[in-house]
Amino acid sequence: SHVGSGCGPRRPSIGAPDLRAGEALGRAAMGRGPVGNAMMGTAAFGSVCVLLQAWVMRRLQEGGGAPSAPAVPFAQQADRLRGWLAERGGTLSAKVDVAERALGAGTASAGGDRGFVATSDIGDGEVLLSVPVPAVAHNAMAETVPVVADVRRALLAKRESCMECSVRDLTCLSECRVLASETTEEAIGQITLATWLLHERRNASSSWRPWLDVLPSSFDGFPISLPEPTLRTAFDGTELLKDVLDVRAAWNATHVLLRGALEQYRRLAADYGAFR
Repeated sequence: SHVGSGCGPRRPSIGAPDLRAGEALGRAAMGRGPVGNAMMGTAAFGSVCVLLQAWVMRRLQEGGGAPSAPAVPFAQQADRLRGWLAERGGTLSAKVDVAERALGAGTASAGGDRGFVATSDIGDGEVLLSVPVPAVAHNAMAETVPVVADVRRALLAKRESCMECSVRDLTCLSECRVLASETTEEAIGQITLATWLLHERRNASSSWRPWLDVLPSSFDGFPISLPEPTLRTAFDGTELLKDVLDVRAAWNATHVLLRGALEQYRRLAADYGAFR
């Protein structure tokens, strides 16, 4: 699911494409690494990028995405993705296949996992996947979309204004304390990329459609989507509870800021209730 996402984690254990110039080469025989495990691992809670993706997908599920269409079998979606990658100069070895339920029956993620499975023996050092830059969603490309560029400017402006808070202005200090984690350069890049993803999902004719169609559509079991009473019952007394609640507060403040500042953003993200 991370192929071409360009959404880098804050902790290296999540694993996403490198956006440096040149090609990102996949060099492992991937019979594991499903969406479910990648998203559900504890390390994910330190990654605002992953949480942003969860919120974006939640919004799309609630009606913020492209017009609904008849369900397409995953095998057909995978073929489209393979062709889309080839058109952009990428390669996928004939020795691997894209599979749903890649872990097989009887596993924790059975039925919800997707990944690569080997179809024949793979030699040491053999390149299985090559993802060129044209198949990577990155900020420079995303910010050519007006609403995405506006989101970046709004967040940068808020960061500047927070630097001018008076020590006596408790409202300003309180708001800026909550927003501090979302106005770093890294976080702004992640938020703008998430905004681009929302924008593209609403566009039924997007050139990224084959990739968009295989992204997860639900994160109902992900802690960021759980009701607060459930979170407190499950994680009371742990750092995880504080991390999730802090991210929720920061996202809420960011969402309110962008909705108040940008009409185009309001059209993309009509409300925040579905996230809570």
